[in-house]
Amino acid sequence: EMSTSSSRRGPLEGVESSLKSLSVEQLKTLLDDEAAFESYFEKEVPVVSQKQALVQQIKMVNIGFAHKNLTDEMALGEVLNEVQELRTIVQDRQSALRPKVEQVHVALQEDPRGPVIEMMQEAAIESESASRDIVETSGAGDWNTFVAELTQRKKVQHYRQQLVERLENTHPS
Repeated sequence: EMSTSSSRRGPLEGVESSLKSLSVEQLKTLLDDEAAFESYFEKEVPVVSQKQALVQQIKMVNIGFAHKNLTDEMALGEVLNEVQELRTIVQDRQSALRPKVEQVHVALQEDPRGPVIEMMQEAAIESESASRDIVETSGAGDWNTFVAELTQRKKVQHYRQQLVERLENTHPS
């Protein structure tokens, strides 16, 4: 049973026997003098100093990670603030553009031919009125001039009426 418990101790199993072999004066010196304590354990039980060095390395690595994490967290906070500022700018610009975009959508839904058809109908009516004026006022004039002017006015009226009909029968793309 004794060998089983000593084998469980691992690399420190020789420490107890090494300490038991010291005199009371030597043990008091180790307790009172930190340099003697460090020296003894470095010589007699190097695994202790190795463990302490390893613990120190782990602490330093942990401190390094903590510093990096804090630095990264601060940088992330700055980036998040920038993102929020940009998001606000985009939302403001979208809000400003929304009415204009809606106007464009409304304009795109309107038939662009409407005003053109209206103008051409008015022009055809004007041509017809001009033709009537020619007929009413040409009783005393030259027959050839009368026919030429009336034909010209009727032709313009006819072209305008045909254009109105074509526009009304086509679909905007």
